[in-house]
Amino acid sequence: MKRDFLVSIITINYNNYDGLSATMNSVINQDYSNIQYIVIDGGSNDGSVELIKEYSDRLYYWVSENDKGIFHAQNKGVSIATGDFILILNSGDSLVKNDSVSSVVKYLDEGIQIAACDLFFSDRGRKYKKVSPESVSVSYFLNHVLYHPGLLVSKEVYKKYGLYDESLKLTADWEFCMRTAGIAGCSYKHIPVVLSIFDMSGISSQQSTSKDQEIERQSVLKKYFPETVSKELRVLQDILDERGISLVNQMEKQLLQFDAFTILKSEIRNKPRLSLFMKIIFSKLNLYQKKIALKMLIRTLWRKKKVIS
Repeated sequence: MKRDFLVSIITINYNNYDGLSATMNSVINQDYSNIQYIVIDGGSNDGSVELIKEYSDRLYYWVSENDKGIFHAQNKGVSIATGDFILILNSGDSLVKNDSVSSVVKYLDEGIQIAACDLFFSDRGRKYKKVSPESVSVSYFLNHVLYHPGLLVSKEVYKKYGLYDESLKLTADWEFCMRTAGIAGCSYKHIPVVLSIFDMSGISSQQSTSKDQEIERQSVLKKYFPETVSKELRVLQDILDERGISLVNQMEKQLLQFDAFTILKSEIRNKPRLSLFMKIIFSKLNLYQKKIALKMLIRTLWRKKKVIS
């Protein structure tokens, strides 16, 4: 029987009354009962605090006080959360339907550390769908991001790998995903359900901040990788993107072929026999590996014949 996972939803807000109202209503009206709702307000003076107080009986925790920025506020919420999975749904973002959380929870299990759902982008009255990737890798994060309103992260991930890097003002969520789902290899699952609407009017989505975002990203890449490595990985991901190929899936395929190739070479060395010709031909090795194996088998059988004669 599936566990009834506790989902902590964290909303941070600062002077965004209308956005906060939409977000809180979408969470409070969920039909999934095991939600722990946390609101972190940065000391708003636009009526947001009064709105929060109105719903306070539906909240696990709330506070309104000055903070040091977006990711400091998110870290405050994560530190308080006790749920199995945590969803960051900031003011302006909203859950798509009243059954959004219950629709997603049925895909979760204890082996998942990071789950990425699909979402809608809302940008100046336009709405379009964003499908999350089936798999992710280090190189994926050099060119792409996972968007927090569609992301459920196990509390254990935060405990093991740490919170958001508050020295980054715009890209700490991207760095967190690369550090955990990319570098650390946390188990990842794509859930093919539209969970939320992402309000693209936020600071990290604004065109005016793109230059600052790129500066922050480059500082993170220098921290984790030599410059040549990050460039090579980015080029590789560009090539794979053009071909619609997942690096993770391609790596898994290549590793399986490599293991099969290694076993086959060992068989050729130790027990060379004609039956291996058909085994090589019908194997799942790529063409290059088949050519190498066939040449190796011919040479080995030839040497064996010469020794016998």
